[in-house]
Amino acid sequence: MTKKYYILMAAFLLCGSLVNAQSYVQFNPSVRYSRLVIDKNLYNFKANTKSGGFAKFNEMGDSLSANVSKFDYVPGLVAKAVLEAVDLYQDSAWARPWFYSIRTYGSLNAGTSRKGGSLDDLNACKGYFGLAELTKQGAVFEDAVRYAAYQGAKQKALAGLEDHNNNYSISQTTSEAFEGTDEYIGGWWHKSKYKNEMWCDGQYMGPALLAMLLAENYQYKGLSSAEAWNEVGRQFQMTWNKLWDSDRQLLWHAFTATPSEAQTVGWADQDASSPHYGVSS
Repeated sequence: MTKKYYILMAAFLLCGSLVNAQSYVQFNPSVRYSRLVIDKNLYNFKANTKSGGFAKFNEMGDSLSANVSKFDYVPGLVAKAVLEAVDLYQDSAWARPWFYSIRTYGSLNAGTSRKGGSLDDLNACKGYFGLAELTKQGAVFEDAVRYAAYQGAKQKALAGLEDHNNNYSISQTTSEAFEGTDEYIGGWWHKSKYKNEMWCDGQYMGPALLAMLLAENYQYKGLSSAEAWNEVGRQFQMTWNKLWDSDRQLLWHAFTATPSEAQTVGWADQDASSPHYGVSS
């Protein structure tokens, strides 16, 4: 076949693709796209490389399939987002199965004690705020027993943050060796295996969770409200000081307070920052 034929064929296929793309993305105001996405993915999704999914229910609350997700970051993130959708569509019968799914996931884990060591896992506790809001007195899914359990789960989340602060944070010795000051004392490690590393996305997890608890008047470490809020601000300030690149107007993904240690030599530069920007954070 001639070169001219291939060019014409390519042009034909391209035009067809453009037409299909243009017709596919036309917005239909009568369609609830969030509903389509949630219905398709709530019961079968990937948590990094692991298969996950929540229990499936009908509108009456009858169980159709079991929960397969563990209590960690990705399922917790999905749960929080879906609860926000439930709150938005709470008067629609088709949103009720979503609530039953996340209620089951949350209730399975509400009584579990929380410890530090992973801001990823602690972040999943944010779902209890939505569950409590939807089950409180006067709410559409009012349930005094479950509401009490979710309130208790928040208290356990607070205990987990306190444990993380006590056992997985930058020490005075490390801070002084790092910067010659005490500025970085108490900076929360992202995980126990990432010793002395603070990550950009970790600020969405730990400090943000603490802020949600403080907003509901939970007491952190016996501190006054002002002192506790200052602790939240310090976490953000420490990461900002090290991760903000004023030239590129972007945040680096992480920094380490011990750049000479073997686990960070491969990625930390002399300023202890990662070579990658936290574009997803």
